[in-house]
Amino acid sequence: MTTLKRVLLIAIVTLVGVGGRLGALPGSESDTCYYDQYMNMIGEHVITCSGAHYVWGEQSGVFRGVETDSCNTDAYSRTCSYFSGTWGWTDYSCDDPPPCGFGVTCP
Repeated sequence: MTTLKRVLLIAIVTLVGVGGRLGALPGSESDTCYYDQYMNMIGEHVITCSGAHYVWGEQSGVFRGVETDSCNTDAYSRTCSYFSGTWGWTDYSCDDPPPCGFGVTCP
């Protein structure tokens, strides 16, 4: 086998081996925070524009806040929601106090 063929074979094997771990970078950065019924943060899930992924604490709660920031533009969004049992996450205005009910103690 010639040297050029060996180099190409090694390059292909390397790319195929790495290919399973490669992926497109996200189009936006997201930060999801989870809170208990007293609005204490109990967990967080972050995905950065560089593709880094950070998770700590509980990944569920009574309240949830999601902030999304575009990696390419000035677009930004914020969503607040509460877990309503059977219906899953229900959004409410982040400018208002969180709703009470569904077994939720208001802060």
